Amino acid sequence: MTEESGAERFDKFTERARRMLQHGQETAFKFKHPYIDTSHLFVGVLMERDPEIADTFSSFGITPDAANSVLETLQPKGEEILESEFLGLTKDGKEAIALSVNSANEYGDRYIGPIHLAKGVLRIQEGTAIKIIESFGITQEQILAALDKSKRAAQQKPEPTPLPDRETQYVAKLHQLLENRPVDKEQILDYLESTLIFVEDITNFHEGHRVRYGHV
Repeated sequence: MTEESGAERFDKFTERARRMLQHGQETAFKFKHPYIDTSHLFVGVLMERDPEIADTFSSFGITPDAANSVLETLQPKGEEILESEFLGLTKDGKEAIALSVNSANEYGDRYIGPIHLAKGVLRIQEGTAIKIIESFGITQEQILAALDKSKRAAQQKPEPTPLPDRETQYVAKLHQLLENRPVDKEQILDYLESTLIFVEDITNFHEGHRVRYGHV
């Protein structure tokens, strides 16, 4: 995205965060601005509609379309620019990227995701992204606090316990039958029959997959 942006610079950004940066660049091209500022980056953040932060912004009435309208008022479209033309980050834009890394470090995260990028962009004092936020009657402190609350809530959610897959359930059941002796012969036969049906299902799945994708 910039002359300095080698792969090593953004290797810790998640796929969603990278798409947000791309959306920001596309927004700058759309408005024919020869630079990428925090306002473009902010619209890019909104365009990705990341589930972790989208609800936070929408609760304040901030949507991609609404933010685009404000951006057009704050920074009217410029002169025609070539699609091949290099768009560099403004000073604020570069600082926003650095602050997104700081946000990740503050949460103890080893990656830079959507919420880190959003907070980095919105931490720029008097930046154009903040002007978009303020047009909705929201202060910088309010939006940053709301994002932090969303992040903290996500961190406190317990990891869902994965349900055992079908094969694991069969093995556990067999162990249970063998441990609880004496075992009824018919019970074992019924169980083995159901197991064979399961194996047949798996075999048919793999065979269908091989035929479908030409692995024969």
